[in-house]
Formats: sequence, structure tokens, C-alpha cells
Amino acid sequence: RKDRLERAGLDLDYAEPIDIMKENVATRGKITGSILGAILPLIMVLMVGVGAFYPAIDLTAGEKERGTFETLLSTPTTKFEILCGKFVTVFALSMLTGVLNLASMMITLIIQLAHLPADFDGVFELHLPLQTVLLMLLALAPLSFFISAIMMSIAVFAKDFKEAQNYITPFFLLIIFPAAMAAIPGIKLGPATQFIPIGNVALLFKALMMGPVSIHAAFAVLLSTGAYALLALLFAGWIFRQEEVVLAEDHGLPLTFRRSELPVHDRPTIGLALFLYAACLVLLFHLGSFLQSRSLSIGLLITLWGLVLLPSILVCWFFRIRMVPAFNLRMPRLCDTIGAVLLCGGWVVLLLQISAWHGRVLPMPEELGVEMDAAIAGIKAQWGFWGLLFIVALSPAICEEALFRGPLLSGLRGKLPAWAGIVVIAFLFALFHLSIHRMVPTFLSGVVLTYLVWRSGSILLGVLGHFIINGAVLTLFFGQIPGISERILAPIEAGESMPMPFLIGAVACVVGGIALTRLREQRGSASGPPHTPTQSHQEENQHAS
Repeated sequence: RKDRLERAGLDLDYAEPIDIMKENVATRGKITGSILGAILPLIMVLMVGVGAFYPAIDLTAGEKERGTFETLLSTPTTKFEILCGKFVTVFALSMLTGVLNLASMMITLIIQLAHLPADFDGVFELHLPLQTVLLMLLALAPLSFFISAIMMSIAVFAKDFKEAQNYITPFFLLIIFPAAMAAIPGIKLGPATQFIPIGNVALLFKALMMGPVSIHAAFAVLLSTGAYALLALLFAGWIFRQEEVVLAEDHGLPLTFRRSELPVHDRPTIGLALFLYAACLVLLFHLGSFLQSRSLSIGLLITLWGLVLLPSILVCWFFRIRMVPAFNLRMPRLCDTIGAVLLCGGWVVLLLQISAWHGRVLPMPEELGVEMDAAIAGIKAQWGFWGLLFIVALSPAICEEALFRGPLLSGLRGKLPAWAGIVVIAFLFALFHLSIHRMVPTFLSGVVLTYLVWRSGSILLGVLGHFIINGAVLTLFFGQIPGISERILAPIEAGESMPMPFLIGAVACVVGGIALTRLREQRGSASGPPHTPTQSHQEENQHAS
């Protein structure tokens, strides 16, 4: 090119008419955060692993090698208490190692940045608000839970300390790969990465180093990591209950999965119910979100019927749990049915008002709201209004109730007081919807539905109430009922409260519905002691036997 320009008698600048000047427009804090965000998350994950490595080995394989596991099991303590003591020890040391290393690195960086030469003055800046530090510590807890439980589960299969080291070292190296995602340029925390185990926490740390993170993304990371930690803890608990594993001196996995050797039960255990919930969550994170990104309507149907309902049925079948008591398959009384219709019908109006108040405190991002409205409108345009009701109202009513008011409710019944069981199931129900912007309204709806099934003993009322709530909201927003939709929705959309007559009528319906569902208890108290649903189940089981 130089020779051609000289032969043509042109200046060299002729081939470059525009001078391109590169200027970094990122702030000093963002530059520092991008550099530290590629290094610190990996170090943090490694430190959490190091903190759990040797305690997990010593409290499992070390006990076997010293011959003290038998003595420990002979004491008047349950295996669950022994597991909790060991796990809390490993988790505490892992968490302490992570926190101390985080504090050490932050203090060291602050001191080093303060003593940089004058040439670097104004280039680097480290500023971490208090809420950022607290969020980092909050994310460390489920991560430590997950790593500690996995390491203990692996180490218990070894017969001595050295063999346990050989077992855990590959897992320790394995956690490095997702943690190293934070160091790869261009990979950010988003819908495709917020559910990756360990890697999502590393990317959250990186994003926090560079600036504020959306509350929706942080919620997704904490929820998914918590689900992985719950699965790992349940697996560790199941392993520690197998004496042929805890006391084994031979190699291999002396476990059996033969269905014929499992006893028949009326209801699942709490551990099995929580395992089913966590497994459905993990399927929803990875497979469900992928299917819905391909085709929302078909993906929703596959998610609900194939990833929520089908696992619930298969788990109960495999572990030989009777379907009728496990899923609360009973015909409800007429007064309970009328009460459920009144209660849920009034609750729809109150739910709209509560959602409006909740939106003022924790508003949903405008782009997210527009995206959700467009998605529902797209399903309606493709399948029609009745198809929309089937996909978004009836399918969740059947499939979600089968999980939450089925094995989860029957697993917790009798183990917790009624109010505690209702609150726990409603909270898990709210988490399952993966949206912090709808957390409170979904939780309160879960309380209403769980109360109906807990009181009546029939999941059919939960399905009916769930369909009424979903169907009524869809009809108001997308059914375009002349007169009614405008009078109910117009004040809410304008930021005002709903007309008082609507609220008074809704409260009256809710109170009347609760009164009808308690009618049997009041009649029983007049003629004798209260007749609770649990007693009814026990009597029916005895009669069936």
C-alpha cells in the first residue's frame, strides 16, 4: 500500500483519513471491579472448599479410621442429631474460612490501593457499599452449605483419611471450573448463567464488584444455590442413615435401589418431600427455562405436566407411597366447596389490591412487566382465550397443587403445627415462581390454598381455588369484560385504591368462606370433641385396613 501511494504521488495519510482514538469511558470503580471480579470469586470458592475439605474428611473417614463411629452411634443420640452436629461443624468452618478470607482480601486491597505510586493516582478505586458486602456474605452461606454437604457425602464412602482425600480431590478440582467463569471476558450474570451451580455465585461476586446488581438476578442466584444446597444436604442425610455405608470397611457403594425392598407408606417423609421439591426446582431452572425460551406455550405445558406433575407421581410410585393419602385425593363436602368458592372469589379482589400496594414498595421493572404482558398476549393470540385459560390457569392449578398440596402437604402434616405447615408450604410455593417482585402476593395466595386443603383434606379444593384465582385475574386483564374490568382495574392502574364497596364485599366473601370451611368443626364442638382432618385420615386408614 505504501508503494502504491508513492507511485500515485499521494500522502500516506490519504489511506487513513480518520484518526481513531481509543478512550476508556468506564469509571475507576468499574475498572477496578472488572479486574478484581476476575480473580476474587475464584479465590473465594477455593477458600470455602479448603475450609470444608479437612473437617469433612476428619468427621467421616477419620471417625472410621479411629474406630469411633460405632461408639458414637451407640450413644443415646439419633443419627439425624449426629449428622447435624457434624454438618454444622463443617459448614461453620467453611463459612468462617470464606468470611475471613473475604475480609482479609478487602483490607489488603484497600491498603495496597492507598499506597500506590502517584502515577496510578486516580486509576483504581475500590468502593463497596454495605449492602454489597452483606449480599456477598449472604451468597456465601448456601455456597458453603452446598460444598460442605457434597464433601461429607463423598468422604463417608472412604474407609480411612487417605482414601477420602483421593475421593474428594477430584470434586475439589471440579468446582474450580465453574468458579473460573468469572475470569472469562464477556460472560456475565444473566438468564443463561444465573442457575449454574457455583458459577452463578462467582458471576454474582464479579457483578457486585463492578456495580449494583438487579434484585431479580440476585434472588435467582440465591434461590438456585439454596436449592442445590438442600439437595446436597438431603443426600448427605440419606447416606448417613445407611449403616452399611457409615460402618462399611469394604470398597464400593453398598446401597440398594430395589423398589421391592422398600416398605409401603401412606405419606412421604419430610426429607423425601423436600427432595421432590428441590428436584422440581432444579428441573425448572435448567430444562424448564430452556423449553420456555424455545416456545413459551408448549414449554409451559411440558414444564407443568412433565417437570412438576410427573416427578411427583413417579417419586411416590417408586418409594411405594399410596397415592390417595399422599395426594389428599378425597371428595370434599358441599359446604367446603361453597366456602372455597367464596373464599377464593373474595381473595381475587384483595389480591389485586395487595399486589398494587406491593408494587409501590418493590416495583417490577417496566421491561419485565411489558415482557410478561406480551408473552400472555402471544399465548392468547395463538391459542385463543380458552387455550390461555388451560395453559396459564388450569394446568398450574392441577400440576402445582399436585406437588405443594400433595406430597409436600402430606409430608409435613403431623410433623408441624397447622399454622407452621401452612406458612412453610406457602413460602416454598412463592419461591417456586422465581420472582421476587411477586413474592408477597404469591405467598399469601399459597396460604389461602394450603389452608383450604389442610382444613378439608381434599386437594380438589386447592385445584378449584387455584383455578379461580388464576382464571379470574386472566379474565379481568385479558378477557375484556365490559364494565367490570374497568371499574376494578382502572383505580389500581391509576395508583389509587380500589372502591371501598369492592373491598368490603371481598372481605365479607373471605370471612364467609372461612366460616363455611369451619362449619364441621363448630358442629363437632357442639356434640363432642373437635374432629380434625388428621383424625379423619387416621380413622379412614384404620377402616380400610
